[in-house]
Amino acid sequence: MNLTTSSSWFNRFARATARAAGQPIAVTLAALVIVIWLFSGPLFGFSNTWQLIINTGTTIVTFLIVFLIQNTQNRDSEAVHVKLDELIRAIEGAHNALLSLEELDEKELDRIRANYTTLAEKARSDLKGGRAIRDHPNPVISQDPASGSSVAQGFPVNLVISSGPQMVTVPNVEGLTQAAATTAITAAKLMVGTITQQTSNTVTTGKVISQGPASGSSVAQGSPVNLVISSGQK
Repeated sequence: MNLTTSSSWFNRFARATARAAGQPIAVTLAALVIVIWLFSGPLFGFSNTWQLIINTGTTIVTFLIVFLIQNTQNRDSEAVHVKLDELIRAIEGAHNALLSLEELDEKELDRIRANYTTLAEKARSDLKGGRAIRDHPNPVISQDPASGSSVAQGFPVNLVISSGPQMVTVPNVEGLTQAAATTAITAAKLMVGTITQQTSNTVTTGKVISQGPASGSSVAQGSPVNLVISSGQK
């Protein structure tokens, strides 16, 4: 991948303007201009011309700077999205269906968000119940004697160590209808993840074109399985 740092004069100007506009000196100068304008009122007799000067000046400056700052924000936003997409692509186990989410409409985003809301609620429920698996690869599930017990020095403490989450095999749902695929995934103690519509000249409308993770993969129980559903021929 070849990356260059060249940019147009407009991008450089917009970036410099946005950076300067956010500095304390810019706010100070703007306030100073207002103060000078106020004190000049008696010299102009608070005339219409005196009012027109500040109105016209601030309108022009605001009008121009909005476009310059928006240009900078657009490029920064695009750069962040590209970096996040690269992280998703590079991390093993991440779902590529989450790439370029910003291109989806609000309805699709809400549906995808609902899946992760469900996962978050389950994790919080486990945490409240004391069943959360911590960052340590082999956390202690329970101990005997219990914490807070008073025992003699050197008394043995028995531990029950977690061997990790229960693993299940991802079923093959390619070629099935969405309903049948959902049933198979649920029966395997997994959950349906993101569902993406895609045209296909070979797969019947409403059936699964591809899935992720692939069938036969070993994943933790409750993991999402993403589906690509045929929306028909082009």
